[in-house]
Amino acid sequence: MTTWACRRAVGALACLSVLWPAGAAAGAGQDPPVTGKPVKLVTLDLAVPDSPAFTMLGLSPESVTRPNTPRDLATTILNGVDRRGNLQTGIALDMAPRFLFGGDTLTYQQYSGDGLTRFLARTQVSLAATKGASEADKAVRLAFGVRATLWDRGDPRMDEGLVDCLNNLEIRGPTRVLSPEEQEDWVVKETARLRTKADDCRAAQRERVWNASGFSVGVAPSWNSTTGESSDFDFDGAGVWASLALALSVENGNRPGERVGYGQFVVQGRYRNKERVPVKDQAGQFFEQETAGLGVRLLLGSSTRAAVIEADVARQTPKDLEPTTAYKLSLGGQLRLSTGVWISFAVGGSGGGPAAASKAAFVLSSFKWAMSREPAIR
Repeated sequence: MTTWACRRAVGALACLSVLWPAGAAAGAGQDPPVTGKPVKLVTLDLAVPDSPAFTMLGLSPESVTRPNTPRDLATTILNGVDRRGNLQTGIALDMAPRFLFGGDTLTYQQYSGDGLTRFLARTQVSLAATKGASEADKAVRLAFGVRATLWDRGDPRMDEGLVDCLNNLEIRGPTRVLSPEEQEDWVVKETARLRTKADDCRAAQRERVWNASGFSVGVAPSWNSTTGESSDFDFDGAGVWASLALALSVENGNRPGERVGYGQFVVQGRYRNKERVPVKDQAGQFFEQETAGLGVRLLLGSSTRAAVIEADVARQTPKDLEPTTAYKLSLGGQLRLSTGVWISFAVGGSGGGPAAASKAAFVLSSFKWAMSREPAIR
């Protein structure tokens, strides 16, 4: 039965709800693929992206951000002891505005054929707020971040393997005329079959691209209220950064020419000015500094769980004082709990830096969940 006939028989419910936006494969006797379906139908359940605003505040388990495809909307809750030994709590909201507010109208043809559209779709906006929970640091910090992924080898919407897999899904029509009750039951069963097949395509793709190479740049201004009062917010400088990720993989012994990813290496350069830092052993006192640093991040694992090792070295210049070198080392991990839900954690320590700054072991954890809305079935 042709795609057109299937749509006429069941209102396109089973035919178009789970397929690649180009439609089904054009087999013998079938109509050519439809190229105007929403590109968001191929959203994958990859790791929730790091929150740029949290990262630039230095209050997330990950101090080195990974360049990857953003999700429509993601939320992160932070708890733990920061790198200066102070208790911190916080929340961040991240979004991809192009997908969140206009993704249902963005077609595969538009996305794949227009570089500016892809740039806007891969741009992530981040808002974060943290609150010190100890006597030594009662400050409230706010940050607004924007990150653009300029190169993304893991973009599922540009992957030919996933395109082919979804395009080759078989659309079957009923073999006889159905009563209204039978038609409803057939639609439910056929939709479930197609969703299962489509999920298999996405699962295979997720394993191939979870550690993909990419490159991103970002900027994040911040504000700080050292007293914790809303009336005392002052500009706390801004940070800029660039991150390059390289996939780590080995040859698949069972399938010549295919590689299996086992990890990812990320290197990040960053600069931040006018950062206010709590003074050691002097509650409520802060000093200002500038920081230029280089960090590396090694992930080892799979698409659902990974161990994380991070190292960071930075040149810190306190106002009116000589520059010093600081370093951090942390070990942690990330685990996928369910669809769109992840937990990250890190333990580590820091050393060097200005004598006035506290240095302590830190334990930070974050709980992340994300969503990517799919178009309504139609």
